[in-house]
Amino acid sequence: MKTDEFNKLSNGTLHNEWFEKLKENNYLDQENGRKIPEETIKLLNIQKEITIQQLIKIPVLYETKSNTLIEASNRAYQFLWRMCESYELWCKETNQSEILILKITD
Repeated sequence: MKTDEFNKLSNGTLHNEWFEKLKENNYLDQENGRKIPEETIKLLNIQKEITIQQLIKIPVLYETKSNTLIEASNRAYQFLWRMCESYELWCKETNQSEILILKITD
């Protein structure tokens, strides 16, 4: 939870950069050239907001005995786990052989 990737995910930068690339490409899917539906973009924005809420920054977590901070950390960890699990299941269901398989669902 201290990586640059986590920081980009938790503060919305990852989604913002992704949305910027999509906008530059006129919301066309790079794989098949089809336009990404507006509904999908709306869902991705909702995902961004939920991600930011669930991955709230917790300073110096393990140096405190606060149950609230530990609970927030556990919630963030569980949220990340569910995201990875959903991603992996999607990869399997859509036969995405070149996509990173995390081996969480095995």
